[in-house]
Amino acid sequence: MPELYTAVVEDINDPVAKGRVKCRVFEFHEEDATLLPTRDLPWCTVLLSASNPGVSGAAASNVSLLRGSWVSGFFRDPGDFQDFVIIGCYPHYNSEVSN
Repeated sequence: MPELYTAVVEDINDPVAKGRVKCRVFEFHEEDATLLPTRDLPWCTVLLSASNPGVSGAAASNVSLLRGSWVSGFFRDPGDFQDFVIIGCYPHYNSEVSN
């Protein structure tokens, strides 16, 4: 079982419109955004429900996460830590995100 991490969503504007977001993973990424700017964070994949086929045009596959949303997930590439997969979000938890 992979280790789960908590993160905060900082960017929701996926340039290739695949529903990815950029997250700052607590206890992993530098908290100070001047040392690790949002633009340098890797894009994260959002795991969709099995009731959503995730196929373009087949059903809604947009991600409803907002900047400041707290999420939980795991790294699909242990050791490189560049491929974070979001498995869910925490209700009523949010943070202000730096610009």
